[in-house]
Amino acid sequence: MLSKFSLWRTLIIALVITSLSGFISNTAVACEIRHPGKQEFADARHEYPRQLLQQILKVTEAEYGKCKLVDVGGLSQRRQIMWLQAQDGQLDVAWLPASNQTNEVLNAIPFPIRKGLLGWRVLLINKNNLDRFDDVKTLNDLNVFTAGYGSDWGDLPVMQHNFARVITSSNYDSLFEMLNYKRFDFLSRSVYEAFDETILRRKSHPDIVIEPNLALRYPQVDFFYVGKNNKELAARIRSGLDKLHRSGRFNTLFYGFYADYIRKIKMADRLIIEIENPYLPENVPHNDPELWFQLNEVDKYAVN
Repeated sequence: MLSKFSLWRTLIIALVITSLSGFISNTAVACEIRHPGKQEFADARHEYPRQLLQQILKVTEAEYGKCKLVDVGGLSQRRQIMWLQAQDGQLDVAWLPASNQTNEVLNAIPFPIRKGLLGWRVLLINKNNLDRFDDVKTLNDLNVFTAGYGSDWGDLPVMQHNFARVITSSNYDSLFEMLNYKRFDFLSRSVYEAFDETILRRKSHPDIVIEPNLALRYPQVDFFYVGKNNKELAARIRSGLDKLHRSGRFNTLFYGFYADYIRKIKMADRLIIEIENPYLPENVPHNDPELWFQLNEVDKYAVN
């Protein structure tokens, strides 16, 4: 039979072990990185950057420690910038189109996370207008039409620079309503956005289709952004991106994720209309072709 002393000692040891376990457990999950999530239930646009962030945390764990990602829900680009500026713990990182304006208020990690694929665009149109686009061969031809765009999307100035008439909305879903009712003639979307957006709206907006023959291309990238004072997270993200790039895992993830979109959109068969982007920031790495999407690399990296 245990003495009272032995019982007390056993109890104290158990309490100490329990306390230490709780401390260790809390320490293990103390690092949380908050990022924006879906703007609607089936929105898949955030999945690739989320997976990329997860890989970044994994390859930098030995140096910086364990960290988990926390989805804070759907946010407009304007709100993402506001929350990152506030640096109050609501949001730690976002992926946004690179711009001088955003670079002024946030800390950019100047690595094109989608290899410039954001600047490869196709047109969502109303299928009842398909034949109106048959004779389009140049930017001048396309400029007889009215474009639609998000009023808080980072590359809106690019659209306004190239197109004479651009109708905007601050509401993501309302842009599709407006296109459905022919408030404008086309909505320029990246190849990975357009495919999902038309599939998701087949029932609610069956008249919205991808124009089959044309594409736009302009130099545009998206960066990871953090708050101005969050230098450690910026350094960790940059270190992880460099490691993934050197190992080849960045290209494997990128092409593995987007190759199917590029094939289905038949980008290689489209007439590509080049448009200008006079607003591209100076910190975009123009001169490193390995960081930019190459159409002839799709099959090299893609996993079938």
